[in-house]
Amino acid sequence: MTPRATATLLLCAPLLLGIEEDGAFAQGPIARIDFPQNKSNPRVNQLAYSPDGKMLAALVSTCTDSGNAALLLYDAKTRAVLGRLPLSTTDGGGVLAFSKDGKHLVTATTPVLRGSMVIETWEVATHKRCSSAVVRGLLFPIGSVTSDTEMVAVAGERVRLFETRSGKMVAELSDRMIDPEPPVPGRTPVVNCLAISRSGKHLVAGGSEGTVALWDVSTRKKLWSVRPHGGDAAVAGVAFSPDDTRVVSAPRLGGEPRVSIRRVKDGAEVYGVNYAKVGVSLMIAKVGFTPDGGNVLLVGSGRRGAVYRWDPKEEVIYGIGLPGTGAAHNHQCFTVSPDGKQLVIGYKSIEFWDLESIKTEMKRK
Repeated sequence: MTPRATATLLLCAPLLLGIEEDGAFAQGPIARIDFPQNKSNPRVNQLAYSPDGKMLAALVSTCTDSGNAALLLYDAKTRAVLGRLPLSTTDGGGVLAFSKDGKHLVTATTPVLRGSMVIETWEVATHKRCSSAVVRGLLFPIGSVTSDTEMVAVAGERVRLFETRSGKMVAELSDRMIDPEPPVPGRTPVVNCLAISRSGKHLVAGGSEGTVALWDVSTRKKLWSVRPHGGDAAVAGVAFSPDDTRVVSAPRLGGEPRVSIRRVKDGAEVYGVNYAKVGVSLMIAKVGFTPDGGNVLLVGSGRRGAVYRWDPKEEVIYGIGLPGTGAAHNHQCFTVSPDGKQLVIGYKSIEFWDLESIKTEMKRK
């Protein structure tokens, strides 16, 4: 049996202090990296595997001696710290992505008071900052990077595209999330989440008023928009399938607790599931496909667990099977290893799970 393990990271020095077996993880992660919870309350906001799966990067807020966020690099196999790169902002939310060749990283983070975003590129081998650009305006710590890491898409009332190295705005998508008027008087719809397809041809965004919209990046035109979750429920997460033919979206709160998969070409729904009907109570933080495109992962906050796997063809939702302690389980972000075997989730800690361990079929009690 693979040893269940915990690890503690001392933030003032990038050292992994030790790993010890913990029998309490009989139904839990294979390993965990804990962060000291002090007045700064560090949080894991973004995670990303390198293309070869050998390195894991994490954006962690307020985790340095100065109170700024940091980009932490780990050996994906041993969980040893390979480097800690201090960022220019306190909030580690935003964007984290490796380049296709794995030689560079792109981060986009915001100060706590918002109003600007710092886009930085890093050389992985040397841990050196290659470029840093400040983008000003009403920006949220939400974004996505093109697969060539040349452009960053940033959310606001509209979606804007910026050059990664210069910070120059190269495009603004033509339409707001909802046309012609917001459904609620006095409330302006904003972008809650977005993703760029691997080909770079399309961008999908989810809005605060429940709209999911798809754009053609080259023409900057909106191709379709739908309200897949009923009412004005804010969209919590969107993602493209690995082959760029489908998009998945999920609501945060309100409306129908329903996950929807739609075709990119016309917005028609292919699969949908009401997860409340099988007893899943979850405030979703992020949604995404498994690397093979066959399943959808849901991560967020809930009392019966916070990580679920939906098999749309079998019409089944699986959970991890956490002990019924009654305590809320919270996770903010996740990433899956390129080989599809390991799931890494983060919030107050970084947990490593065997993806196959998410196998408890959810049924209403």
